[in-house]
Amino acid sequence: MYKKFVLLALAVPFFLTGCWDKKDPEDRAFIITLGADAAENGCHFTFAPANIETGEAEIYAAESETLSGAVAQVDTYTSLHKQYRMMKLILTFYKEANEAIKQGVTIQKLTKMDVIERIGRAKYVEEMNVDKSYDEIEREIKTEVAELIRKGADEL
Repeated sequence: MYKKFVLLALAVPFFLTGCWDKKDPEDRAFIITLGADAAENGCHFTFAPANIETGEAEIYAAESETLSGAVAQVDTYTSLHKQYRMMKLILTFYKEANEAIKQGVTIQKLTKMDVIERIGRAKYVEEMNVDKSYDEIEREIKTEVAELIRKGADEL
């Protein structure tokens, strides 16, 4: 039980910290159309950032006191399906890691797995690619943990 708690205590801060929200200049959006109307609690902003990949503009609307506040409201939205899949990734890692610990794999080895970074960056996967990318990450979790267990068995 203690090992499970330690594993969870080590895993949660890893996924909540770091530079995961850093954006390269190439990943930034440029607003090509902007409208502002007076609203009860500040302004009602309607804006359309340019999508460099598709050449299309999607229109967003939000109420806020500032444009940056309106963009933040729109930018933080994540569908329930994506939230579910992110939680499923974390739980898959948790279950696989618990099994590895039972097989004698150390927590230090688990925290050095390459797939951990992909789990942390999973929130940046575009909505249309969630299932494909997250399925791939789940396979990587299972593969890497199985490899650690196999190496641990070889060392015995």
